[in-house]
Amino acid sequence: MNPSSKDARGRRTPAGPVNQWRQTLLYRLPWIGFCILIFWLSSAPSPLDNVQLFPHEDKVMHFLAYGVMAALTIRSMAAERLSWSPRTLALFAVLFTTAYGLSDEIHQSFVPGRDASVLDLAADFAGACAGAWAFPRLCRKFPWMGTGY
Repeated sequence: MNPSSKDARGRRTPAGPVNQWRQTLLYRLPWIGFCILIFWLSSAPSPLDNVQLFPHEDKVMHFLAYGVMAALTIRSMAAERLSWSPRTLALFAVLFTTAYGLSDEIHQSFVPGRDASVLDLAADFAGACAGAWAFPRLCRKFPWMGTGY
């Protein structure tokens, strides 16, 4: 097992193939898996057409899903690119998540029973901003959530 090295800020960086597998399993796969889950869910006709618990339930679902995606993006990138500042990580997470939301809306326009919506994209963006804002604060409170971010 290779010893770990330290970056310019004195934080440990992964070293060796064992840590690469660990990094992939713990940080990359949850992020990629969540992106695939959102794509898969948006490939089916909308389950919310018949029953809604409250008005605008779909916007709340978009907000929450894309907030989680932004948090997973920061988590994965913090493990990947330790030299990025927290502000850069948050900006990347918001941009990536919003771009993914845009691509998802375009994808939904081709799915029977679904349609593209600017309001859904706005909910995606708002959720991404909330997730990028909340995740670092939660990592400080619950260190097991992050990567030493």
